[in-house]
Formats: sequence, C-alpha cells, structure tokens
Amino acid sequence: MSMNRGDRRNTLRRDASGKFFYPIGIEMVEGENYRQSEAYEVGYITEDEFPHYQYTVVLSIEKVASTFEHLSEILPEWASVIVEVPAPGEQGYSMADVWMSPPIPKSKMLETFKSHVHLFCHDGMVGFGAMAPEEGGEELFIDDHKIIYCSVHEMGRVEPVLERDGLHAVKKLRHFSDLSHVHYNLYRKGQGEDYLAVLETLRKEIGLEWQDSKDYS
Repeated sequence: MSMNRGDRRNTLRRDASGKFFYPIGIEMVEGENYRQSEAYEVGYITEDEFPHYQYTVVLSIEKVASTFEHLSEILPEWASVIVEVPAPGEQGYSMADVWMSPPIPKSKMLETFKSHVHLFCHDGMVGFGAMAPEEGGEELFIDDHKIIYCSVHEMGRVEPVLERDGLHAVKKLRHFSDLSHVHYNLYRKGQGEDYLAVLETLRKEIGLEWQDSKDYS
C-alpha cells in the first residue's frame, strides 16, 4: 500500500497496544494507556425522516480506505458525493459546510476518493462519503475522526463485507474520540493537500455544490 493511502506506519501515532494507528490529523491529549479495538456496532435510527440501520465502523487508519471501498458495494451504480469541511471562519469543527454532487457513476466516486485518499483519510477537518440519489437511500461516510458510517434499510448486506475485513460486532463501541483530542488541517501542518483547493477542483470535476451547514458544537 502506498503512502497515498496513508500507510507510512512508522510516522503514525499509535495507541497503547501499538497495533492501532491514529490519523495524522488527530492528536490525542489524553489516553496514554488507551487501547482501541477494531470493531463495529449497529443501531436502528428511528428519529430521522427515513428510519434506517446505521453501522458504525472503527478501524486502524491504514485500513479505512480499503474498507470504505469494499463497503461501496452497498451503494447503487449512481451516487452523490458528499464532502464536509469547516465553515468559513471556523478555527475548529463546530460548524461544517456540507457539499454534494449530483449523482455520478459509482466508479467516478471511487476514482475521486482514491485521487485524494490521503486527505479524506487523514485530515482532521474533512469528511467524505456518498449516498444514493433517492431520498432516504443508502449512505456511506467517513467523518472527521475517520469513523465509517454506513446507513441501509435492511440488515444482512453490510455484515459479510465487514466480516471479510476481519471485523466483528460489539454491543457498545468505544472510540478514542470520547477522550480529549485535537483536530488538525494537514495543509497547515505541511502534510497534505489544501482541502479548499480540492473542494474547488471537485466543483469543476463532479459539480460539487454547497448544500447546508451543520452545527457540531
């Protein structure tokens, strides 16, 4: 796996077990003795307009890209790309701007992901995903902590993919984001692309447009 996929493991920070690698854009403030498990949990979300099953997947960072690509098989052949970045003027991530493309071929979505995989898998200010064109359709998303979220209407399609990647379900998923930590923009640290430049590129290449702002405070 090349550096473009975030696998320079000798330069990545690890948890106390030495087996789980953190994204470059996340720095832990506490948790010196914390050990992170790779696993997933599934819940049924009823408060949304379209109730659905949501899978929450936690992986060591060098595995996130490949599992995201494997999980893309649950998406239809056309999907809209989603990119989340800090709203203008935000120093942290309390407000995020949501950008979305019109439906494009899934192969183009994966090509876009692979072209900027280091940014999407390591930048602590950026999220990336895709969703089905119809309202309430399937959705796949990597958030700013590099947790993968997968939303579907029926169980049974996601589990085989995750099990092939060596993951097992747990009732209560622990994650390092519950501990004190700091998010970093890779470009400002001299370790990656400028997400604003990538956003502008994707506006031209796949028709990305601003949709909404979210408050994460």
